Amino acid sequence: VSGTMLANDVTVTVTYTQKHTLTMVVSQQGGGTTSPVVGDHQYDENTVVDISATPTDCCQFVNWTGEVADPNSAITTVTMDSDKTVTAHFTAKKAYNATTNTNYDTIQAAIDDAVNGQTIIVCPGTYYENLLINNKNITLKSSDSLNPTIIDGGNSGSVVQFTGGDTSTLQGFTIQNGSADNGGGIYVYESSPTIEKNKIMNNTSTYGGGISVESSYLNY
Repeated sequence: VSGTMLANDVTVTVTYTQKHTLTMVVSQQGGGTTSPVVGDHQYDENTVVDISATPTDCCQFVNWTGEVADPNSAITTVTMDSDKTVTAHFTAKKAYNATTNTNYDTIQAAIDDAVNGQTIIVCPGTYYENLLINNKNITLKSSDSLNPTIIDGGNSGSVVQFTGGDTSTLQGFTIQNGSADNGGGIYVYESSPTIEKNKIMNNTSTYGGGISVESSYLNY
C-alpha cells in the first residue's frame, strides 16, 4: 500500500512573559562597606541577592533596615519581588578586647575583664577616666597613630596607675590632665610596665608630674 498520510492540522500557541527588571538601592550609615556597594543595582524579578556588611576598624555592624531575610546578620539575602531599599547600619566602638572580640563602653571595664596575654584596643577619642591596671600582663594600646586617643584624668588623680606587680604595656596614648601627689600622668608602684609611644602632657604632681616610679622599674 502506498500513498501519503496527512496529519491533522495542529495549532501551537506560544505565550511570552515579559521579565521585569527591579532596582535595589543600597546605602549605609556609619563606618563600613557593603556588597553590593552603595548605589542602585538592577536585578531580574525574583532574583535572590546575597548582601553583606563589613565594618571598618573601630566600628561594628548593628543591623540592616529594609526587606532583608535577617536584619541582624551582616551576611543575608534580599528577594527581588519588588523594588527594594536596604541600609547597613554601623556604630563606633570605644574600647574592645581584640583577643575575645568583646566591646566595652569604658577602658577600665575592658581592663578589669582582661586576663594575662590579652590585648585591649582603644579607638580614637577623648576618654575621661582614671585607670588602674593591677597585677596583670596585658597590652593596652590605641588603634590609630594618626588620630589621637586621649585619656584625660580630669585633674582628679593619676591618669594611669600600675600596681601590684603589673607588667602590662601602655602604648600610643595622650595622657593628660592628671593631678596627684605622686605621678600626675602615670604612677607606677611595685610594678614593671612597658610604656612606649605615649604623649604625657599637662599633668601636675608634687613628685613626678609626668611619671612617678616607686619601688619599680620601667621598660621603654
